[in-house]
Amino acid sequence: MTRKSSRGLEDEYSVAGRGSRKGTGIIKVSFPYYGTSGGTGYVAMEVDANGFVNICKLKMQVDTVRLLEDVSAAAYSLTVQQLLQIEKDYPDQDPPSVDPKGVR
Repeated sequence: MTRKSSRGLEDEYSVAGRGSRKGTGIIKVSFPYYGTSGGTGYVAMEVDANGFVNICKLKMQVDTVRLLEDVSAAAYSLTVQQLLQIEKDYPDQDPPSVDPKGVR
């Protein structure tokens, strides 16, 4: 693992798998995907670049292999729990955004 100061921008904002196995390199995903976790409904869907308002400073552990390839209910549940915690930590507001001037 490289030091945070030596990592490139692509390492800073990439989504890293949390699982122990690597993906196949080819992901076959059918969107939208609807589900429920702990009584909370969610949808996983594709969005274009215009669908993003900002990038927040908070980091989450996301298991991309189990979410996208395996469609694991446990992985979705963990991700939904993390998002609900962020919503609880920042009621009625957005989490802090990345300063666009600091991004090269």
